[in-house]
Amino acid sequence: MIGRTTISGSLLVTVAATLATATHATLAATPARISNLVDKPNLTERDRSEIRQYADFWGRQLGEATPADVDEARGKLGDPLRAVRVGEVFRFEYSDAVVAHMDKVVSDGSPHAAVNAIQILALLGTPASLEVLLAHISIEQEPDFGIRLWAAIGFPTAVRQNALPNNEINKALRDLGEAAANEARAAVKKREHDETRWLLLRRQFEAISSVKSQTSREVQVKVIRAVTEAMGTRQGPSDLMQATYRALLLMRNEYLDLSATDQEMMGKSLAPVLCDLCTVAAAHWDNAQKDEIAREAYGGAVHISENLLKMIDARVRPDQAGPRTELGPAWRNARKEQFTHDHDKWRELLQDPPYYKSR
Repeated sequence: MIGRTTISGSLLVTVAATLATATHATLAATPARISNLVDKPNLTERDRSEIRQYADFWGRQLGEATPADVDEARGKLGDPLRAVRVGEVFRFEYSDAVVAHMDKVVSDGSPHAAVNAIQILALLGTPASLEVLLAHISIEQEPDFGIRLWAAIGFPTAVRQNALPNNEINKALRDLGEAAANEARAAVKKREHDETRWLLLRRQFEAISSVKSQTSREVQVKVIRAVTEAMGTRQGPSDLMQATYRALLLMRNEYLDLSATDQEMMGKSLAPVLCDLCTVAAAHWDNAQKDEIAREAYGGAVHISENLLKMIDARVRPDQAGPRTELGPAWRNARKEQFTHDHDKWRELLQDPPYYKSR
């Protein structure tokens, strides 16, 4: 009995000592905070070493952490980037140290860890981190819905860091536009309703429209055209109209804030697409009118399209009277004959200059 007690006590002492040593080693391995470096105009070699140690430690933690510990690792990686002022020197040095870890986590980590890595890449907002985001925005390269979704959500955050040159932003906008078009084409290949498609398409369009530039507007028009063409290949109704409706709301608001010159430029290319969208509504009329959700989405898209068409035509042809139509009310009141009659007016007008050259 005495022997057993002695042995057990020895074991307890040994275990306690081992745990104490392990805990001490873990604490020693945890790097110091680097928040004091974020606004330094110049970094010493020691500073760079501390940044890399911090990035390596928490980058590995994010890749290897249990689901319960992922949030802590993401928080530690993001803390330096949430300072009131993050200097460019620090941002790019930190990006060089972090991006490779995040790239690996997005490609090989758990879905939860990958989404958190995407959020860190967005906060970095450098060309290197944007490159990784863009590698995961399209269904052609990234099969995981969640990663594609967060890559789209992360783009506006990356732009807001003000560390991206215009040419990088413009390239990203075009890549996002192609990703949105691919998402629409993939959606119409499926015959059943797929809510995730239109939700992702909506986020992709929001990402594009978050940048206020001519390139962004050109890409927005191309996306609406691609989605309209995709919806037109099936009988309908299409869930994609829900994303299209919300996209048109954003486009209308942006159009109203443009100069007269930019309104005319955007309007010439957008007007034929809006008319084509109404063509899809006419083709899907019977099935869409029977579906409550579709009826609302299609009706909203038709209403905004018609209002935009009237504003655009008044800007593009200021000395000529535009068509007097009521497409919105015709859809809302299920008056198909009137809808067809009014739609034909726009179709005929948009076949002539100055519109047809922009199609």
